[in-house]
Amino acid sequence: MFQKRTGYKPISQTTDDSSNPDTDSRHSRSLLTPLLIACISLCSLLDVIFVLYLAIHWARSTPAWALNPDDLAFRSTYINFDRLYKNDSLTRNVYPPLVNIPVGVGHVSSTEPQRAFPLWPSYDLVHDGYAPKVERNLLLTSSIRTIAQFRIRDYGMENCSLVLDIPASSPQVYPSQDVEVWELHGGRKINWKSLSWKTMPRRKTQLGTISLSPGVVRQITGLPCSSGSYHTFELSCATVECHVNFTSMAAEATGLYLLQSQTI
Repeated sequence: MFQKRTGYKPISQTTDDSSNPDTDSRHSRSLLTPLLIACISLCSLLDVIFVLYLAIHWARSTPAWALNPDDLAFRSTYINFDRLYKNDSLTRNVYPPLVNIPVGVGHVSSTEPQRAFPLWPSYDLVHDGYAPKVERNLLLTSSIRTIAQFRIRDYGMENCSLVLDIPASSPQVYPSQDVEVWELHGGRKINWKSLSWKTMPRRKTQLGTISLSPGVVRQITGLPCSSGSYHTFELSCATVECHVNFTSMAAEATGLYLLQSQTI
């Protein structure tokens, strides 16, 4: 009725770690921990080096708030035009010379070396208040010189002539005034508010001495003028007994201006 037990056999309390999944997981984590620490340390070191590089670069460079906008270069808008016009098969149109009015005409005085003459001395009453009259005054005496600055416009119109044209009807110019014409150093925009005898750009090249007379157009030709560049000129009396005082308005092609001729 009852079966006889054959005997008691105890279960072993030891386990094989090599076949235990928990042990395998702990072993894998123990290998990954040093790798993670090394990776984090390397990334932190690279971050520190990068921050130090930025700090040194910033310390050596001029901050944006300290930059003078007048000293910044103009970027050309005529992108790849040089490559385009190297194509011999391209049809080239012929254009007449372009009249370029100075962006500013100012004065300096040897007897008042600190004085900055106002760029726009005359004002008109308009609907919203007063607006400066766009006048260009060519004023020359034994002590006063005229400074004129041009910005060269248009691509391929880079052969310039400086023109002095005083109409015959002008009563404020004595006949046959000898005038020296100089090109000045500096290819940047002039700060007209601070322009004086002491701050004016230095002379670079004498372009010539011309005899200025009402009704006679004088030109100084063959001046290279690359697109987008600034060119500054000085006009002064070549003799002691000299007086020129002529004012031209806005876009009138009289007085002092440039002619840009085609070069492509």
